[in-house]
Amino acid sequence: MSLAEDALGQLVWADLTAHEKRDAVAGQLVEGRSVAEAAAQLSIIYGPIGKNHVLGIINRHQLHTFPAVVSARAKRMEVEARANASRARARVRALPAPALPKVPAPETGNSQNAEKPTLFDLKAGQCRRPLWGKNETEISQKFYCGAPVVEGKSYCAGCCAELYTTRAGSKPAEKARRSLRLLQSRGLWA
Repeated sequence: MSLAEDALGQLVWADLTAHEKRDAVAGQLVEGRSVAEAAAQLSIIYGPIGKNHVLGIINRHQLHTFPAVVSARAKRMEVEARANASRARARVRALPAPALPKVPAPETGNSQNAEKPTLFDLKAGQCRRPLWGKNETEISQKFYCGAPVVEGKSYCAGCCAELYTTRAGSKPAEKARRSLRLLQSRGLWA
């Protein structure tokens, strides 16, 4: 019975020497296992061992620089890259989901909303301005503008004109005018 075995004949991690621990971790890494997988395998043999404990041994003994570990890691990355590529090819070959039929909006007494998209009908490049007020509205009654957007914005030209203009007496407009007058008085703005 070695020093690393308890009375029942099981190996105990705490009783291993630093070199035995290093060899055990290095053996797992050379087999191409990740840190988490190495910790799980060592836990089966020696009892509970955490991933951070394995990381500490790797860093302390600089196991990540061992040539055998480096080549095993490169081989594992190559295998994973091939697996990822095959999964990507499988996704490309997968059939696209069938398009949902477009259901006309329910009549709400307002015929202008009859052809407007709901949240679920909006697509990229469509105006996202909501066409309902501040009162509570059912989701089936919430429509969006849906017109083609201005490049770089979320709204169409008409909605941009309404949403991005400032009123003549608004505080931001007054502040901008005062700043402009100040810059002009100092000769910093023509």
